[in-house]
Amino acid sequence: KVHGMTGIGKLKGKKLPIVDRVEVNWMNNVVPRWNSFTKGNEVVWTVLQNEYIDQVLQSKHPIKLKPAYAKKYNYRVATEAGFVFNNFNMDHPKLGHSKDPKQDAANKALRCAIRKSFSWPQRIKRFYIGVGDAYPGVIPPGVDGFDETLSKESITQDIPGAKELLKKHGWNKKNLPKLTYPSMASVRSKQFFEQFRGNLVKIGYPKSKIRYKSYATFGDFSRAIKHRKTDMIPMGWGLDYPDAENTLGLYYGPNASPGSNNANYSNPEYDKLFVKASQMMPSKERTELYKKLNKMVIDDCVSVSGFSRTRVYVWHKNVAMWPQRDIVSNVFKYVDIN
Repeated sequence: KVHGMTGIGKLKGKKLPIVDRVEVNWMNNVVPRWNSFTKGNEVVWTVLQNEYIDQVLQSKHPIKLKPAYAKKYNYRVATEAGFVFNNFNMDHPKLGHSKDPKQDAANKALRCAIRKSFSWPQRIKRFYIGVGDAYPGVIPPGVDGFDETLSKESITQDIPGAKELLKKHGWNKKNLPKLTYPSMASVRSKQFFEQFRGNLVKIGYPKSKIRYKSYATFGDFSRAIKHRKTDMIPMGWGLDYPDAENTLGLYYGPNASPGSNNANYSNPEYDKLFVKASQMMPSKERTELYKKLNKMVIDDCVSVSGFSRTRVYVWHKNVAMWPQRDIVSNVFKYVDIN
């Protein structure tokens, strides 16, 4: 019922791997990637991008291919086991932790104001095929600790509220810090930045103080983050294992850069509760600790988060496969060409 139409049932009993050779082509540009896929004898599996949604989909709710494409391709709709987010670098003197209580409060207000400027519906519609909803915090749906009852304030754009926060804590066009948005060099990344900056301008942030910093490779980008050289950290995280400990660990103090806590968040109470939860077996008590930890990240405005992307995988009908790349990505072992 789930994947009978793909032909993978015929693979039963065959020695793995089935095909002699697999070629993986990294094509960052959307247009040549799609052209190669539709050519018919090159790329056989791809992920549908925003640029081709209207051309290929008959409907989004539910997702359904137009007859002409459904005739040629199999498809699968899946929500990623992970999420995308924008962390603040808590080592930044005007964004993060400060020993001066007044400055610390002002920095938190600035982080919260930036978060209030962000529009998740705008981001989802423009870049994530217009499917799905953002959720508060850093625990993805389907994972123990995900809380549907959380306030949506942290994922709701509030321009007046952001302006009020800045004013209340003494921020103005002259003393607002320069803010650098880092990313790998690509058209899509630059579009992310332009959308991010456009919303910040709405709350009174000087356009000239919001800058884009591109890195030639992911390695360069990653090194800058690990050396705490970026003001913000726009990233995605795929679950290593299906438990909230995996994402909550991204904010555990001892995991600070060059570890996985690239926000460099440091909160003794958070760390204490995280250690306690990590030593517990699944239980209602542990679930409540997960929820409390998630709420602490939200309340401290450590991140603009979160959203789990819905992906539409499409592949040629002469290919027997089932695209599954989350957590255990061993899909290439189970591929055959008819």
